[in-house]
Order: sequence, then C-alpha cells, then structure tokens
Amino acid sequence: ACGYNDVFTWSVIVRNEGFGDARNVEITDTAGSGIQLLGFSVNPTNIPPYSNAVTWTSASFPALTNLAVGQQVSIVVTARAVECENLYNDADARWGCRGFVAATNSTCENTALIDETARATIDFQNRPPLLSGKITPAAPIAVSYCGGASVTITITNPSSAGPARNLELIPTSLSGFGLSGAAVGTNGHIVVGSVDPGVSTSIVVTLSATNCPVPQGQQFLVLLSQYEDLCGNPFSALGLFTTFEATQ
Repeated sequence: ACGYNDVFTWSVIVRNEGFGDARNVEITDTAGSGIQLLGFSVNPTNIPPYSNAVTWTSASFPALTNLAVGQQVSIVVTARAVECENLYNDADARWGCRGFVAATNSTCENTALIDETARATIDFQNRPPLLSGKITPAAPIAVSYCGGASVTITITNPSSAGPARNLELIPTSLSGFGLSGAAVGTNGHIVVGSVDPGVSTSIVVTLSATNCPVPQGQQFLVLLSQYEDLCGNPFSALGLFTTFEATQ
C-alpha cells in the first residue's frame, strides 16, 4: 500500500523453466500513468529520460544473451505514485528458440501474445488534504479610502497530507468592499490552484471600497473554500476570517 508521492519498489524476475536455453531474452516493463519510474538496479536499454515503458536486452544486461534452464534474472524497479488511478505494472519477456534448440535471431515466445503478462497493482491509500491558512496583516486591517489595503493569504498543506487540487477561496460578508488582483476570477473567487503536501503558497489581493459612502466601523472578511483531493473528491473544510476598518 502507498499514498501520493510515496516511493516504492518491485522486482521483475524472469526464469527459464523450459527444456532448453533461451537466447537474446528481451524484458519489457510497462507502468500505468499513475506511476513515475525513478530508477533501476540494472539500467534499461532505453535512453533516459525514461517513459513509462522500458526494455532490457543483452545490450544493457549481458545475462540476457543466454538464459540457461533453471537460470533467472532479477531487476529491481524504483517508482513513485503520482495519481490515484492507473497504478499497475506489466512485465513481459520474449526470446528466441526453435524446438529444443536455441535460435539466435528468431522469436518463438512472447508472453504479451499468449496472455502470460505478469501484472501487479498498487493498493492506493488516498490521504486527504489538511489545509490551514493565515491572513496578514493582523486584524483589524486598515483599509485606505483611496488605495485600499494589500492582503496576503497563505495556505499550508502538511507533508503528511494528500494534495489539494483546484482550490478556490470564496469571499463573503463584503458589503461595500471588494477584492481585486491577478488571482481573483470574474466570479470573485480567489483562485489558488494546487497545494501539494509540504507546501505553503501565498496569494496577494487588494481589499478596497467599491462604493460611497464607505461603510464605517468594524467590517468582516470571511473566506470559505472549495477544492478536491487527488481523486476528485470535493472538500470545503478550510475557512478564514479577519476584520478590517476603513481609514482616511
């Protein structure tokens, strides 16, 4: 079992259980899109950067030139889980032979063609995001009649949590005032985006009066939230609150 960004390993083992030597063995390992390949105990024949399908031939692994009866080879693959789906790995082998006599340049068996592909899957543990936030400067924020006030919103997701995706902060209780800035969408939501585990991200917006007369006394800025976990499940657990006052 593993969660988002966890690193894990598996072994690809090919063993000759036949009656004759297998010449020019070729091993192919294909990972699903939810897995990022990181490293190998024996480098594949492919030239890096590696895609999700890698191959070993005798060019990179001399032991594959001839695999005698009862002999086996093992390759350890290191990878990382990057999605909550498509967490599988397929291993295949093909080799040359003719009857009981090994043939150098022909292929007589390919596990991919005879339904003998070896498949392993990952038991994914979906960790939820655990967002927290802070608004600065400290309350009450002084909002100038003419220039408004610069407000920084910092969102943190601990390293033990899962990632947050498509995070938006939704302002409420802003009668007579509004928020503006590059991160503010046409619907008034503050678009934060993704917050990965172990990451803090800051958004700067401007809080200013939108009409006259400007409301006086203590005002409230409440930010609700909407976001998703890695698997698309909806969340709205984050809420932020501060107060502010209009000043000359």
